Amino acid sequence: MARILDGTIELLAPLAPATAWSFNDVQVQLDPGSWPLPDEYEWMRRAWQERHPNEISGRKVAIRSISQSSNSLVVRMIRTEWKEVRALHEALTSMPSSHQQDLLSQILEVGTFPAPNIASIHCIVETSDGAIVLAQRGRTTPYHPLHWAASLEEGLEPIDLASGTAVLHVAAARGVNEELLYPDAVQPKDVILRRVALESAILNPAFVAHVTVRASSREIIELAGQAADRDEFEPRTVQCIPLELQLLASLLMDPGRKWHPTARYRIMVLMEARFGEAKTVAALGL
Repeated sequence: MARILDGTIELLAPLAPATAWSFNDVQVQLDPGSWPLPDEYEWMRRAWQERHPNEISGRKVAIRSISQSSNSLVVRMIRTEWKEVRALHEALTSMPSSHQQDLLSQILEVGTFPAPNIASIHCIVETSDGAIVLAQRGRTTPYHPLHWAASLEEGLEPIDLASGTAVLHVAAARGVNEELLYPDAVQPKDVILRRVALESAILNPAFVAHVTVRASSREIIELAGQAADRDEFEPRTVQCIPLELQLLASLLMDPGRKWHPTARYRIMVLMEARFGEAKTVAALGL
């Protein structure tokens, strides 16, 4: 049975004894062309364009299917457009629950996505002195503004596809460098993928990446204010929390903090990798 936390559904985990996928463990298949909304959803695109007449639509990367062969992660990708995906995301909030469930079942049971999505890397960053990085998303961010991320999210860009099997790791490294550090501070080899998950509310895939940086907690906090994409976060909200079992368990149970939908799941995955599933479950009282 798939694990669910805050609407985040776990789709795939590495097969034991492996605990992560490096880029040598990823197979990428790229479909030709661009993926539009299915014809029956044309009304979604029209409605979105009427609501957002001046919003620019850019090229994105979508996931057609995800599977696992031995311990290789097999990802089938295709280009798409922002307007195709955002139209679906907004329409899902008013779509009958039975229709949403049908779309969700196709993903969970077959491993294929029924409509365009935005392939995204959801990174949890660990500092050189053993802390995880949290930051509050900016108030102008269109998706979950002012919610806490652990640590950041980065969408794949069409240019990333040239990286082949390293495409996911390249995107993760770029996100950390642009939002927290500086160019080339993190390399794809510093990234491992720990899970593939789904944001069920918008039927969007989330590749959970664990990124270990050579910067300390103090350096991260100082550098984040100078990063190229520092406006992704609210000013002076970057925090570094020691990677300690009970401290993180208390953090996850804090009712006063609003979380990005995959943030608590990312922290739990890293806790399990570091302390083991049994100790993590016990600490969380699950």
